[in-house]
Amino acid sequence: MSARTPLLFHDECSQQPAGNLNQLPGLRRVGNLSRFEDALENCNLIFLQATGKLRQEAVRLLMKEKKSFVLLGLEPADLNDSARLQTGAQKKHLQICWLGSLRFHQAVARMKELLSGGSLGEIEDCLYSESPSSPWEPYQIQDLLLWLFPDSKTPIVRQAESNTADLSLQIHATLGSSTIHLQKNQIDSFRVKRPGYPEKTVSCPDQAASAELGLLLLLDSLNLPWNMLAKPWECRR
Repeated sequence: MSARTPLLFHDECSQQPAGNLNQLPGLRRVGNLSRFEDALENCNLIFLQATGKLRQEAVRLLMKEKKSFVLLGLEPADLNDSARLQTGAQKKHLQICWLGSLRFHQAVARMKELLSGGSLGEIEDCLYSESPSSPWEPYQIQDLLLWLFPDSKTPIVRQAESNTADLSLQIHATLGSSTIHLQKNQIDSFRVKRPGYPEKTVSCPDQAASAELGLLLLLDSLNLPWNMLAKPWECRR
């Protein structure tokens, strides 16, 4: 088996393999821990889908075997154990990330670029709201906010629930403002307003999942660090 052959571990008693990974050529699926341990020897790109105790046993095995791995989303135990995961990853030179980050929405990427370029000036605050039926977990939103605003001094204010979008963020700054509306599996929007310039609004298809997975595969194929992908401990700062 090639060292780049992807391996997916799931719980064969309660789960079907994640659908978004089925497009990967040569994907090997393993549904129990004993077979998983045997499969690790010849595989370096490992996806972990199992939940609960089985998930934690698989994480311990991967750390013991010094294998980098990808978590499909996060569970409370992952967040509670994030400090240990970070310490283990640094000590053993492992890469650990999770898929499902909101960072890869096109509208978010545009806002990140806008903020990084400094054309809005000094950020005054960020207001955000969710819909009553928001499909995203709190850790996903927290990761997004920490990624957009790494400076802990930025005022971030949660507003009342809104039906405008699954998630809305509005930034006020000294040289203008910007707003994004995110909708799962629909069209997102990005808007920027600056005095003296026409207001700009861009519609952005939701291709976050494929963009995130594509980047991971590219970085892995080039033996490059997974720096742009979300880490469990980054949700706990």
